[in-house]
Amino acid sequence: MFECFPANIAEELDKPMQNVDALLQSISEEIDFNNLKLENRLKSMDKSRLLIDRVNEALTLLKKKPTHGKLMYDIIYNTYITLEKLSHDDIVYRLDISTATTTE
Repeated sequence: MFECFPANIAEELDKPMQNVDALLQSISEEIDFNNLKLENRLKSMDKSRLLIDRVNEALTLLKKKPTHGKLMYDIIYNTYITLEKLSHDDIVYRLDISTATTTE
């Protein structure tokens, strides 16, 4: 019987493998896609880290500025960095300054 229908037998044997091949291809594409997403996420995290480092360096330099450096740092820190969301009045009170305080 095998000798009579060799083409049919080969075709039947290939069909299950075609499904497996399609499944493996799909899995491979999913892995590639997830790796791409992971790679992009890691690149984004790296860029964010670099940005945070630059901001930190700038604030460190500002803090060391002889004229009002510490005060300017404290204002920026309390306005933008602290986890607490402080109002303008809270910041003025916390830093013991008046709203008329100016930096030269």
